Amino acid sequence: AHEDIYLITLLIGGHKSGLEILSQEGEWQDATVDEDVIICNIGDMLQRLTNNYMRSTTHRVSASLLQSESSRYSIPFFVHPNPDWLISTLPSCYDEDKPNLYTESILAEDYLQERLKEIKLILDETNVNAIAIGSSLHSGRIKISELKNYLSKKN
Repeated sequence: AHEDIYLITLLIGGHKSGLEILSQEGEWQDATVDEDVIICNIGDMLQRLTNNYMRSTTHRVSASLLQSESSRYSIPFFVHPNPDWLISTLPSCYDEDKPNLYTESILAEDYLQERLKEIKLILDETNVNAIAIGSSLHSGRIKISELKNYLSKKN
């Protein structure tokens, strides 16, 4: 199970069973939808931007024996701000009764890198275990050599 890092994730083609969403009560619920529906998951960046008002969607894909008889395909579209966009809690999302949980702003790219390290998609600056790493590399499959080159420029 995991949450997505970006602002939102649009999931196209998620109409076959297998996708599950963790409810606020801590129970896994099936997220099967009609073919013409696009699923929209809240990501960690939007959670931070809204001071946890909008919660990042915890989800997983689970395949039962019945589901394993056919393939499940979906296309995720990750919505990510420009790398130099400053993530600052929206003023309308905190007040005296609900204090700002994120008093320090952070650049989108710095937040992305921080989260990738937390979830161990980036183990260190030279040993990488990732195939997609955000907007600076235009999200998608990349060669490890390109990723190492990118990381070496960050230092």
